[in-house]
Amino acid sequence: MTISTANSSSPSPEDSSMHRPRVLPLPGLTTTDTIVLRESVRAALRSTMLTYLVGAEIAASAEKAGLSPAEIEEAFGELHRCRLLTAFGHGSTPVRVDLTSHGFLAGLPAAEPRAEQIHLALITGMLAVDPAGPGRWLDFRNLADQHDTEPLVIEQLLMQLKNQGQIGFVPMYGGALLTRISPALRRQLP
Repeated sequence: MTISTANSSSPSPEDSSMHRPRVLPLPGLTTTDTIVLRESVRAALRSTMLTYLVGAEIAASAEKAGLSPAEIEEAFGELHRCRLLTAFGHGSTPVRVDLTSHGFLAGLPAAEPRAEQIHLALITGMLAVDPAGPGRWLDFRNLADQHDTEPLVIEQLLMQLKNQGQIGFVPMYGGALLTRISPALRRQLP
């Protein structure tokens, strides 16, 4: 695969805020890029992880969405250049695709129309938890079931809040132990 080095607009982590509804195309991306990113996120949701995604499956899904192999190759190159994913292999279809956390969160609204609603519900739930109390265990599967989504969505949204300094937690298998909630978290609610 040829990685494009052309200077084009690319989304930055600051633009990945989940507070704005996202429609095709995602900001900074073409519709083609957005479709390939959406299919990459869907592949991650099916596999329950961000790494070792099968490039041929993503490309096949993008073709079903109406993209040509040349458009898919160009989109993989641009998404790689923007650091939304890493594409491994040469030729029109990467052998392996690894999504970055930023790429997953940037593409999530295209793959999961309720992403904003889930994000706000998680924040509301966090505000109701006493970080020193027994409710501080965050079970990703239970939270996913409550919000009718996948545990990977919950994990990545909570990791985003942690990276923003809004919450603190110790990750453990299947969940996390909440250690801190910033008073500023309330400001993320509309």
